[in-house]
Amino acid sequence: MYFDAARSSTKAEYHVVGSALAKMTWQALHRSPIFTRENYHVWVVKMKIYLQTFDLWKVVNA
Repeated sequence: MYFDAARSSTKAEYHVVGSALAKMTWQALHRSPIFTRENYHVWVVKMKIYLQTFDLWKVVNA
């Protein structure tokens, strides 16, 4: 979806763009790292950071 703020400024259009950005942000934040056999060294770091973000690392580390 393309949005040109200079051409339009209705609240409905801002809401649509804002909702789309919020959805993309939510998806990016809640997408857990994917593990494959070749990427363990990268995956383990990303997974630790992901779990710390949601305050879940203490559950794993307990």
